[in-house]
Amino acid sequence: MPSPAQNIKENLGAASLIDIFYLIFLSCIISFFLIINSYTAGVSLFFLPFGIVAFFWLVFLSGLKPSPSALRSARLSLMPVGIVLLLIPYSYFYAPLEGMEPWGCLSIVFIGTVIFYAVIKNNVQKTAPLPLVLAVVSVLYVVYFGFLSVLRHLNYQDASSFDVAIYSQIQWNNIHGRFFHDSISGSNFVTHNSPFLILLSPFYAVYPHPATLLVLKTLFLAFGVVPFYLILKTFVNKGSIFPLALGYLFFPFIVGQNFNAPHETCFLTPLLLFSFYFFIKGRFKSFLVFLFLCLSVKEHMALIAVMYGLYAFYLKKEKHWIIAPLVIGVVWGIFSMWIIYHFQKIYNVDPYPAWLIVNIKRRFLRPDHPIWSNLIWGLETSNLGHWCNFSSFYLLLAPLGIILPFFTSIWVLGLPEMAINFLSTVPLDYPTWHYNLVSSVFLLLASAGAVKKLSSYPWLCFRAQLSPDKIQELLSWFLCICILSHFFLWWDFTHIKNHPRYVKTMDAAISMVPQSASVSLTKHLVAYVTDRKDYFLCEDKRKGQYIVLDKNERMGECIPDAGQADHYVLIFRQEGIRVYKLK
Repeated sequence: MPSPAQNIKENLGAASLIDIFYLIFLSCIISFFLIINSYTAGVSLFFLPFGIVAFFWLVFLSGLKPSPSALRSARLSLMPVGIVLLLIPYSYFYAPLEGMEPWGCLSIVFIGTVIFYAVIKNNVQKTAPLPLVLAVVSVLYVVYFGFLSVLRHLNYQDASSFDVAIYSQIQWNNIHGRFFHDSISGSNFVTHNSPFLILLSPFYAVYPHPATLLVLKTLFLAFGVVPFYLILKTFVNKGSIFPLALGYLFFPFIVGQNFNAPHETCFLTPLLLFSFYFFIKGRFKSFLVFLFLCLSVKEHMALIAVMYGLYAFYLKKEKHWIIAPLVIGVVWGIFSMWIIYHFQKIYNVDPYPAWLIVNIKRRFLRPDHPIWSNLIWGLETSNLGHWCNFSSFYLLLAPLGIILPFFTSIWVLGLPEMAINFLSTVPLDYPTWHYNLVSSVFLLLASAGAVKKLSSYPWLCFRAQLSPDKIQELLSWFLCICILSHFFLWWDFTHIKNHPRYVKTMDAAISMVPQSASVSLTKHLVAYVTDRKDYFLCEDKRKGQYIVLDKNERMGECIPDAGQADHYVLIFRQEGIRVYKLK
């Protein structure tokens, strides 16, 4: 039996010019990636990756049989390095990015090469039952991200305090008999038709605190892996399920919701996935049950119901699969428009929670202009009218290899949400925002379907000289590694600030406000006073009986009228944090 050194020598001797260029090309990709993401990069960085890739390449060769099978396996094992090409553009257009974490990305890519090698060599151990493994991963997921989410909130580090306040106060009012009331809009129905929120109220009643909703949100996101697993069982082989399920949990626009407010859409993923599972399994009654649950989450799910009907027509399903979703979607859409319009006549429409409705209405439904003029103006002023706003589209597709979802037709079910986002004027490229959640679910499902479809291509199997099942596993791991390598899109939100004095002082300040009293605060503090009937933003005309101001916030910014400000007396001042009480 030849030694590893002899194997390496023989394989290097059999390597072609193409292999050499392939190795140099991968090294140049890594070098360029490191240079543009490191301020201290020098010429030496060009040679370091070359040595790393060459080392891994030789290790792979040394454990394989002599060429040509060794060369073919080595090429395939290095395929994850190509993911770096998808990471390079972020350095040029993604402004919110604080740090690319280049070494973290490369570490994941190189781990991917080891996984590819193990799959090719049949060295992947599959002893533990897959459902048990996924259950353990999901529990760890809930514990870790649930803890982070609550800790960020308690640490006054909640990036979505304003929205947390809205949904927490709705639940507080629900358990006190004032259903769907909130201080900002008067009623949640002013902006959204989301009766689903009442189903969360019993959980909130157990522990009336924003933390309850934050943990529930993470539970729902993790529970989505159950229907996703059931769908994958119908799509791919057993060896491909785990990497694809892992990809679902850590897809940036899904894992990012753990750092978002408990928006109603964040609870949608398991319901949406179950509806799709019963749709493809042909279980009509179960499909309708989950479709109705999806509709109850938010008004725009009416468009998804319509798309289900159109998709059923495309798949040539029976008539009831086509007609029922279409009718239900249209009826729910009309009802949602009516109820929102009805409540908007009762309460004032606040431009913040209703920004998307107001945004589109002001641009596409201008009363003094003809329809065609409104349409042109609306498109010109939308995200579609500015090519630079397509960065949000890149963020959505890059973790999926850009083109992978489009090998199947499943992605069209998420088309309505993508269309709404592109018709707005606010770039929606933050993975911690919930606007791309529905699209993400269907793009992930489409990618899983593409894995199955591509693995059956005879040409691909012939070129790789691997079985369809093996191709399927490699594609699944490639997709998983690509998703995991985009961790930098949400990783910054896992950092917890160390400011215990500030937390202690702010807790003391807020505790000065009785629960029965109204209070005015700035947006980043309102989530901490939602256990009461009314709270107000400092910029509101309405003012509370108490005013809480953070350091560097001035009384004049909250109450510009000096005469009105004289009606308040300072009752707490520490570390720059102040509390005022109405005389």
